[in-house]
Amino acid sequence: MSRISREISINDHPVVVSTPYRLSPKQKELLNKEIELLANDVIEECESPYAEPVVLVPKPNGTIILCVDYRKVNAVTEPDKFPLPVMDTLLHDARSTAFMSILDLKTGYHQIEVNPAERDKTGFVCPFGTFRYKRMPFGLRNAPATFQRLMDRFRNGFPAGNILVYLDDIFVLSETFGQHIQDLKLVSECLKYV
Repeated sequence: MSRISREISINDHPVVVSTPYRLSPKQKELLNKEIELLANDVIEECESPYAEPVVLVPKPNGTIILCVDYRKVNAVTEPDKFPLPVMDTLLHDARSTAFMSILDLKTGYHQIEVNPAERDKTGFVCPFGTFRYKRMPFGLRNAPATFQRLMDRFRNGFPAGNILVYLDDIFVLSETFGQHIQDLKLVSECLKYV
């Protein structure tokens, strides 16, 4: 999806290492399944000196979301000052439209490559080894700014007011039903080339 990549600028700060969190046998089973799914070009095994612990967030359907506790890396990462939209402003801009759809981009962050030279900084440790992300994970300090920058570039290819974006949500706004269907098709087609 993306023509941008994420760098993790921490200057000359020492390597960040944490102890893995304890997991129950059931959590280990769920984590192993998640790692198998993510291995589809999102993560890779590594010998990274960085090793942050994983956190498993349960979903209502019984599965989990694999998160990494990047607090220590984030504390030493230079912030990306790219502004995020204010949700109240987006809602105000969308209030007068006749038709609106919201598209949620599944695993949107994973569409952005982590700069190969920076991948070790995404390292995490779990009972199955040490891994690092090839694609941008949730939880990194600058991930929201990076993704918003990409989505703003995407939005700028459309007439003003037709498309609003907030991170991985795209608001498609149209005055008529017929136009809305056309707008949704156009957005869907354009997403293939972002």
